[in-house]
Amino acid sequence: MAVVALSYRSFNVTAFSAKRNLIWFFFLISECLLILMPLYLLLLAKGVRQLSRNNNMMSETKTMQKWG
Repeated sequence: MAVVALSYRSFNVTAFSAKRNLIWFFFLISECLLILMPLYLLLLAKGVRQLSRNNNMMSETKTMQKWG
C-alpha cells in the first residue's frame, strides 16, 4: 500500500500521466474499500446481533408484564 502511494506521488502531471493518475487513484480507492469492507460488515453484523438481542429482551419484558 505504501509503495503504491509513493509511486503515485512520483508521477509527472502531463496529458498522458493524467490518465494513469486517474487509474492509480481508483486503484487506491478500491484498495481502501477492500481493507475497510470486511471491517464494515463485521460491525454491521455486530449491530444486527445487538438489535436482535434487544428485541428479544423487549418481547420477554412485555410477556412478563402480560403474565404478571
